[in-house]
Amino acid sequence: MELADLLVPRLRIYDTGLYVVTATSKTDQAGAGSGRFIEDRADLQLIRRGRAWYAVLRELGADGPTDPVFRALTTKGRLRKYPADRKRGNRLAEGSLNERLQLLAERAGVPYIDGKKVTSHSWLAGANTDMAAIGVPLAERNKAGCWADRSRTADEVYDRPTVSVPAIRSTKSPCMADRPTPPWRTRVWRPVTQAGRHPSSTPDAPNGPSSEVIVDDGPQAAARQGR
Repeated sequence: MELADLLVPRLRIYDTGLYVVTATSKTDQAGAGSGRFIEDRADLQLIRRGRAWYAVLRELGADGPTDPVFRALTTKGRLRKYPADRKRGNRLAEGSLNERLQLLAERAGVPYIDGKKVTSHSWLAGANTDMAAIGVPLAERNKAGCWADRSRTADEVYDRPTVSVPAIRSTKSPCMADRPTPPWRTRVWRPVTQAGRHPSSTPDAPNGPSSEVIVDDGPQAAARQGR
């Protein structure tokens, strides 16, 4: 639910990646908040996609300081309207992002990977598994996954090395149709995010509202990111 509650000003786009501030989480019920820099990668293109989605939000007039990053759209590309007394306001319903991911995984033909159903927890597993594979300490992975300091959840639940899944190409998504399939590693999929720190070289970067991509990048992305 943290992603569905993410507000536009809490995600900033820099030339080298995204800086995300999480207001509350399962391990931060008091809402002290924490920020983490996510380095861009050629295969994920976070900056390009983030800026493209922010342009959509701006065009829709949905890029204000209290607007959520993720929005529900109608089939005509307009903002979905909700009742004035809706408890969650204009934020997505709980579980919406999970349903979207599962839809993409189903389209990609990989609703299950190694017997596990692809869910929104797969995003955590993807990043944690890759970090574990290159020797990132548990303490650092706990910070990246917002787990308690001494938690072993990262090792016992979210470390999911898997065999290679064939790369899937589809022309159904205009985002993927004209882009070659990048080379994937054979042991694990590459993480959805890369944990890092806010670049000290850009302290004066613009602090205006930014965004995170919601436009789906086709079935191939879901297959890569699933666990």
